[in-house]
Amino acid sequence: MNLLFIILLSAWALGWVFLPLTFWRDNLRGNAKNWPGVIVMRRGLDCPGAVWAQEFYEARRGWRWLPVSVPALMLGRFIPRLDFWRRYQELMGHEVEVWAEKAFSGADPHRVRLREADALTRYPAFKKWTAAEIYAAMEERAPDARKFVERHWRKIQRMETER
Repeated sequence: MNLLFIILLSAWALGWVFLPLTFWRDNLRGNAKNWPGVIVMRRGLDCPGAVWAQEFYEARRGWRWLPVSVPALMLGRFIPRLDFWRRYQELMGHEVEVWAEKAFSGADPHRVRLREADALTRYPAFKKWTAAEIYAAMEERAPDARKFVERHWRKIQRMETER
């Protein structure tokens, strides 16, 4: 039992360094998908680095909090109003995308945030939220999202050219 615990703990710790793994597909529905430690991206995106930054944040957070994230995500899947975990993750992840896109193309954060807030209204976790409420919640996370993009800029830049 101790050996199994050590193996699992070691694998989890190695994931902090080496994950997420990124796979590129031509026929993916949507821009990208992520699971704890894994990202699948669609080729041909306008700003793949920004999309990858969002997915990177979400996949990395999912991996780091794996013992908590899986039960929390399952709870939210069956009871959307209790999907606090996905809401937090998506708000921060999409705000990371706002700042990564600004860094790559000089895009106006207000315009990008409006687009992302509108997209989030279609997520089950935001069923009763308006785009204005989502926008405000994303905007609150702007300082942390900017710091995340700055801290991981080298990795994010590499993905812009990986297409």
